[in-house]
Amino acid sequence: MLPLSDSDDAAFAAARPSFPSLQGRACMVTHSFGPCPAAMFDDLDDYRDSLRRRPHQLGAWFERLEEMYGLVERLLGAPPGSVALRESTSGCHASMLAALEAPASGTAGRRRIVASALQFPSIGYMVAAQARRGFTIDVVDAPDGHLDAHRLAAHLDDDVACITAPVVASNRGALLDVRPLLEAANAAGAIAILDATAAVGLVPLDLSALPPCVLVGGTVKWLGGGGTGLAFLHIHPALLDRLPVAYPGWLGDARFTAFAPDFVPAPGARRHQQGTPAIEPVYTARAGIRFVLEQGVARLFARNQRLLARLHARAMEHGLPLHSPRDPLRRAGTLALEIDDAPAMVAALAADGIDVDARGARILRIGPHACVTLDECDRTIDRVAAALEQRNCAHSDRTATAAR
Repeated sequence: MLPLSDSDDAAFAAARPSFPSLQGRACMVTHSFGPCPAAMFDDLDDYRDSLRRRPHQLGAWFERLEEMYGLVERLLGAPPGSVALRESTSGCHASMLAALEAPASGTAGRRRIVASALQFPSIGYMVAAQARRGFTIDVVDAPDGHLDAHRLAAHLDDDVACITAPVVASNRGALLDVRPLLEAANAAGAIAILDATAAVGLVPLDLSALPPCVLVGGTVKWLGGGGTGLAFLHIHPALLDRLPVAYPGWLGDARFTAFAPDFVPAPGARRHQQGTPAIEPVYTARAGIRFVLEQGVARLFARNQRLLARLHARAMEHGLPLHSPRDPLRRAGTLALEIDDAPAMVAALAADGIDVDARGARILRIGPHACVTLDECDRTIDRVAAALEQRNCAHSDRTATAAR
């Protein structure tokens, strides 16, 4: 187990009251919907007030948009102008895939798309759909459940247009070693598209120190954004010319306030914006990002690793089957267990004030917020083990009754 820090425990305990939804509950579902800081509700009130004064609040709304660009770029270590705001992470991926053009039949060019089998489902759907546009799709399996950068990189050559992979696999918490994959992609001349939706605000990502890539993320998970969150798209400046805008929108125009009849791409990644993003999540995402920046992503990552280590150790004591990688260096965010009827377990834990979620019938996901305590980690696993024991006893009783 990783060493635990008493000072960190005390610091995160002191921060806990600033998250209203953590009062009386253990948030073990941050990988899905992270708790919002209390300051988010103040921002939401500001948004409500702005609705009473619209359309005179358009200027204030665009000031918030500009602030959000800056916050996300600071969070990612990305250069100014390299971030666009979109309606969803799926929309971001769609814009990038649409920008790729397969070579005509019988001609040379990059016609392969390489994708990790551990992608979030909607990304997998979109990648598979590119076969209709003339691309050959190469899905790299993960038989051991790991996000293996070298396994993915082995599929790269000068026929590959792009490679897509998650930084953290949402269903099991597998963690990608980003640098070797980006180095291999750049060496092969392929564009790397990283889905960091389950990683931003948790896994340190300093894009200024990494090879050029496209990165997609959202605010609703480890960034604690309100509502259904806000999506963002980073495009390294060196890749802009290789990703022309397939479906231009008015906000992506360099002179969008002029409403010109012809499209002139805005500088940087913003050219890939289309319509105005929903303004409510622009307001309600700010407080969560500020909390992450104040705490520091590296510190939050270390805290998560300590909590996962505690959950893992307790699960091993009870003999619970693990769905996540066992190696702490190859996982982040989530500890996933394999159990029968996981949705019923979600309901049982919710009744005890513990929030987790399920993927399908047999995967129970546990993603502790930084302000969760070590005792809550123990209680979560103990409750799972006790519920499974009750099930086994009930099954044994039914079997014995049937035998009589």
